[in-house]
Amino acid sequence: PYVDGDKEGTEEAYDEDGIKYIRCYHNDKELSELYAPTDVTNKAKQGDSTAQYHLGKYEFECTNYDAAMKWLTQSAEQNHPGALLFLAYAYNDGDGVAQDSKKYLSYLFKAAELGESDAQLEVGYLNLIGEGMPKNLPEAYKWIKKSADQGNAQAHYNLGLMYRNGDGVEKDLNKAKLHLTAAVKGGVKPALAALKELTPQTK
Repeated sequence: PYVDGDKEGTEEAYDEDGIKYIRCYHNDKELSELYAPTDVTNKAKQGDSTAQYHLGKYEFECTNYDAAMKWLTQSAEQNHPGALLFLAYAYNDGDGVAQDSKKYLSYLFKAAELGESDAQLEVGYLNLIGEGMPKNLPEAYKWIKKSADQGNAQAHYNLGLMYRNGDGVEKDLNKAKLHLTAAVKGGVKPALAALKELTPQTK
């Protein structure tokens, strides 16, 4: 096990099925864990984009940012949607890297185009509020619907509000109710209040 200069440490262990994993911790707080670390590392070195993604996430959460960016970038270069989205958020937040809005949008749009539902939701939201781009409600609807079609509960919530308000789509309270119900089932807390407020109007 290695220890870096910031009191980070790793501990190797086995889960109840006997699968080896390595856990990164700081001041007794677990930061991340990586299953079968040798296998994942070997696959990452051989160019496996999924292994690179998981190894990159592990290193990032363990605050080993240089190693993290190396693996995540290699994975993203192979169009791994998860790595693209992870990098987008990192550049947006300035977390582990210098904040860069252009790289944020570039990685985000690529992830969305490759079908990453959270990225599609985010692109739709940015179009909805006009952040980082001109406000475009039809474009917002397009991306949010793509996300909802994959079962993203937050996307269902946004679609419900769009149908309720007539934002980017023709106002339709029955469709609003349908999407808000899906959002409630998906655990989106604000959706319940919106649904209760809407229900008397759709009876």
